[in-house]
Amino acid sequence: GSEPEAFAEPESGSEPEDFTDQADLSGDVRFLLHALLYGEDWKPYFREHHLMISMVSDAANDELMDIIGDTVIEFDGEEPHLIDDYIPDLLAMIPR
Repeated sequence: GSEPEAFAEPESGSEPEDFTDQADLSGDVRFLLHALLYGEDWKPYFREHHLMISMVSDAANDELMDIIGDTVIEFDGEEPHLIDDYIPDLLAMIPR
């Protein structure tokens, strides 16, 4: 797969162009959801970008609360898990 090259820090307020039409999710959130949906390893990306999985999981839940109306990622302290009920919605939102 191709690695996204030019990710600004999330605080900058400008999302990477590729992601703006995808339910308005920020790049890191969309990356995590995509990885969880399709069984990809998110850890190298998070190490490389100095991200904390707990913070991005929380951000994903915040961003999706408006759309889905519930928490979509459960976090057991080490590994994030998608809640099964919302996987079909997420697959529709985030195509492979």
